[in-house]
Amino acid sequence: MPASDAVPPQDHPPARVLFIGNSHTYYHDMPDTVKLLARAAQPPADMVWEGVFAGGSTLERHWHAGEAKEAIDRGGWKAVVLQEQSTRPVEDPQAMAEYVRRFHEAAATAGAQTVLYATWPRRGRPYDLDAIAGGYESLACELSARLAPAGRAWALAQQERPHIELYDTDGRHASPLGSYLAACTLVWALFGRDPRACGEAQVPGVRFDEATFLLEVAFRATAQASG
Repeated sequence: MPASDAVPPQDHPPARVLFIGNSHTYYHDMPDTVKLLARAAQPPADMVWEGVFAGGSTLERHWHAGEAKEAIDRGGWKAVVLQEQSTRPVEDPQAMAEYVRRFHEAAATAGAQTVLYATWPRRGRPYDLDAIAGGYESLACELSARLAPAGRAWALAQQERPHIELYDTDGRHASPLGSYLAACTLVWALFGRDPRACGEAQVPGVRFDEATFLLEVAFRATAQASG
C-alpha cells in the first residue's frame, strides 16, 4: 500500500510508521485516523505511513511471505506496528510470540520501535479478552515494546455504555466508532500523546459527544497500560 502523502504541520519531518496486520488495521482507514488524531494532539505530531496488509493474515504468514520483512529492512521507520490475527493469541499463543519476536528483532535492527496493537475479542466472546490482551501485554513487557491497548479500551467503553456499537455487523471487525477508539490508543503508543488532547480532530462517522467519551476511555486504558 503506498505511503500517505500528508504535508507535515511542523518544521521537522513527519514520523514514518509501518503497519503490519490485516483488516483489523485497515478497516475504516484506521491509520489515516491515527494521523488525523496525532495532528490534533498537543503538541501536534505527524506521520506518513505504509502498510503491509492481507485479510485474515497471521504474523507468521506475513513473515514467510517476505514483503513485511523487506519493508522493515528498507529502514527509516520511527515505529513498526504489529497486529496479530484476532484469535491467534487464544488459539496459538506460542506461534504469536515467536513471530512477534522475529518482527521485533527485525524492527530493532532497522532502528524502529515496536508497537503492539492489541485487538479485541469477537462479539459474544468477552471471556477471550484476557488471553488476547494478556498475550500482547506480556510480549510488550518482555521486548520493551509499546502497547496500544485497544481491546482493553473496548471493554471499558462497553462496560460504561453497553449499547455503544463498536462492532461492525459481522461481529468481528470494528465499526467507525470502534476503529476510532483503536486509533486513539495508537496515538498514545506511537507519540505518547494524551488521547484527550485530540478532540479537535473531526472523523467521519464519529459525533462530537461520542468522540469525547471515547477519548476519555482511551486515556484511562492507556494510563492503565503505562502503570
